[in-house]
Amino acid sequence: MNKEEYLLKLEAYLKKQLSREEVDDILRDYGEYFEDGRRRNKTDLEISAKLGDPQVIAEQFLEEYREEKKTKAFRNTMEIEAVKRTAQKGAKTVAKGAHAAADGIGRGIHGIS
Repeated sequence: MNKEEYLLKLEAYLKKQLSREEVDDILRDYGEYFEDGRRRNKTDLEISAKLGDPQVIAEQFLEEYREEKKTKAFRNTMEIEAVKRTAQKGAKTVAKGAHAAADGIGRGIHGIS
């Protein structure tokens, strides 16, 4: 398969789930593989055979993308939970301070009477 056919097939598989920018980055890299191979006097058929089936390549990228999304989602969840815990601790500290201040005011009022 020639460079254009290869890149079109790869693009068709990738664009279903990746952003245009991500697809363009991948296509640029694979286009460079063809250019490097051509400079080494390889045919497009040899280059595409060495690179492998565009569908398999796309599936590998998409699997990596899904794993990355899961990792980011997990990290975001952990960060949200940490912020919640910090906020809860801060709220408890403020509440204790308010109670202490109220007790002090109450003692002051009782001491005057």
